[in-house]
Amino acid sequence: MKNSILYKTLIIVIGLGFVLSCREDFDPEIAEYPEITIENFSPKMARPGASVTITGTNFGDRTEAVTVAFSGVEAEVTSTEDNEIVVTVPEQAATGNLSVKVWLSEKQFMDEFIVIPGAKIASYSSTSVGLGDTVTITGTNFGSDADDVNITINEVEAEIISVNDTEIQFRVPDTSTGIFVMKVGAQTIEGPVFLVGIEKVTGELFGHSGSWGNNPDTEIDAGVDGDIETFVDANGSVGYLGYKLDGGYGVIPTMIRFFPRVTHAGRMVGAEIRGTNDPSNAANPSSGEYDVLYTIPETPNTEEFTQVDLEAGNTAYQYIYIYFASGGGNLSEIEFYGKIEVPKLTGTLIGHSGSWNDNPDTEIIAAVDGDLSTFVDGATSSGYVGYDLGNGRTAVVTKFRYAPRASHPARMVGGELRASNDPDYLNNFTVLHTIESEPGVDEYSEAEINEATSYRYIYYYSSSGSCNVAEVEFYGLESN
Repeated sequence: MKNSILYKTLIIVIGLGFVLSCREDFDPEIAEYPEITIENFSPKMARPGASVTITGTNFGDRTEAVTVAFSGVEAEVTSTEDNEIVVTVPEQAATGNLSVKVWLSEKQFMDEFIVIPGAKIASYSSTSVGLGDTVTITGTNFGSDADDVNITINEVEAEIISVNDTEIQFRVPDTSTGIFVMKVGAQTIEGPVFLVGIEKVTGELFGHSGSWGNNPDTEIDAGVDGDIETFVDANGSVGYLGYKLDGGYGVIPTMIRFFPRVTHAGRMVGAEIRGTNDPSNAANPSSGEYDVLYTIPETPNTEEFTQVDLEAGNTAYQYIYIYFASGGGNLSEIEFYGKIEVPKLTGTLIGHSGSWNDNPDTEIIAAVDGDLSTFVDGATSSGYVGYDLGNGRTAVVTKFRYAPRASHPARMVGGELRASNDPDYLNNFTVLHTIESEPGVDEYSEAEINEATSYRYIYYYSSSGSCNVAEVEFYGLESN
């Protein structure tokens, strides 16, 4: 009899073990959890992104075992305790039932959770802005409480000017280019990159003339028409196109975007992004002075724009363009971005001749080589250095930057920024600025110039101190 009972018990145990081992979701932890109870949830209504706290019993402490759904849309579980679960209202949630499941035990609240419709952005008045600019956002479900709205650009908080359900206005904070993030209540909306102090370059289009086969559809304007289906095709291997900025302003380039001619994308390899303030170079890229800002290293993507961040320097270029030594200027689109500023003025270098002890390293060229460790040391006590902008070119000077010879900064005291339109500029000139105190060494000092007259000849003059200067820079708006 005992053997019969033992045999039957063994069969039951083996059978139960077989059933449990065959159940795909079997977990010993599940078997140990009792049935859950649900008591309440709070708040009863909220926007997507808000936290909701659910109370009850037997929830355990394993977040991975918990599933909470808002009308069937699963929510993120942020924390779990035996009598409390905290979740985040999902973006796609809708008003309806709130259900809680822990392992295999599932309950549903009788009360509905009411979803406040989430804010949605339809448009921005601009994403290329300056510090302090007012930006208008249009959309829906913004509410009317300004204290409920928070906006940051590059993690710097903006001032909220006004809020209503379909429009928000804010003031651009003192920050740099970065991601736009808006919070309405607990809801977070990440927007586009705001170009702070950066603008898309426009102006007078210039470049090579004509096109392959005299096709008007492939001339340079096809490269800036906003249509990736059109393309530029020069009438030879060399091609170039870009902008001369309006009003004499220049751009400090910070970013470019380009899209190749899809059938000949490889022709963009080796193309150069150039900046210049030399009109002769803009008219003929094989002449004059220019800086290469970027060289395209490989075949660009044919599915989307290639975007390249440029290292911003101090030079503002009045002309910016893309140059192809080969490849016929083949591209679909080119876009230039940067900080629009007054450009540095350049031209033919003018100044005194020679140097102290005939040292070639201390002649006037040392004042414009961009190196603070080199300096000018004239052969006599007086001297000067500057530019002749050239025949037909004049500019309104707006800024003067300078740095002294490090060992003799006092020698710049009394030095003058002069300008003239007379070829006899040393005898017929206007003093735009006089240096009245000893400048700091190993750094630039800066003077703002308020003079409406436009000049061709601009130079720094020292009546004593052998024109000891490390660097001079002149900035202004060209009028011709």
